[in-house]
Amino acid sequence: MKKVFVLMMAISLFLIMPFMSMAQVGTNPPPPPGNGGTGGTHGDGNNHGGGAPIDGGIAMLLVLGASVAGRKVYQYKKGKEK
Repeated sequence: MKKVFVLMMAISLFLIMPFMSMAQVGTNPPPPPGNGGTGGTHGDGNNHGGGAPIDGGIAMLLVLGASVAGRKVYQYKKGKEK
C-alpha cells in the first residue's frame, strides 16, 4: 500500500510540475524601482520592503514540526510499552 501511494505521489508530482512552471511564462516582469536611470533610487530611503507574506509559511512550518514531534513522541512511547 505504501509503495502504491509513493508511486502515485511521484507520478502526480512529475505530471503537475511542468504546468506549474509554465504558469509564469506569460507574465511580464515588474518595472524597476525609481526612475530606472544609471544612478537608481535604491538608497534614498523610499524602499519599504517587499510584499512577500511569510505568516502562512511560518504557520505551515510550525504545524509540520509539531506533527513530526508528536509522531516521534508517539513512537517512543509505543516502543517503551513493549
